Amino acid sequence: MGHHATPGLSPALRAHKSPDWAGREDFGRRRRVRAEAGMRYFDNVLRDQPYVAGDQFSMADITVLEGLVFAGFAQIPVPTECTALTAWRARVEERPSVRNPA
Repeated sequence: MGHHATPGLSPALRAHKSPDWAGREDFGRRRRVRAEAGMRYFDNVLRDQPYVAGDQFSMADITVLEGLVFAGFAQIPVPTECTALTAWRARVEERPSVRNPA
């Protein structure tokens, strides 16, 4: 199966092409807006509890952390007003299991 951004897709594959890929700049802007909205959501969650899913570090924290790592590669910074998310990330990145994965 071809990649959605690959020109010259066969007619069979064109039917599965995402309409979001029509305008790549617009697609990137919309994804950035969604990423920032997610960051703001988790910032609000972390204002009331120490970890994403409650009082203990869990797979939910690992998932959010990896999302932030990916956002960094995509050059989408955490909004400056997301202070709880930023503090949570610093705290989580100091955990031995995160600093030195097995």
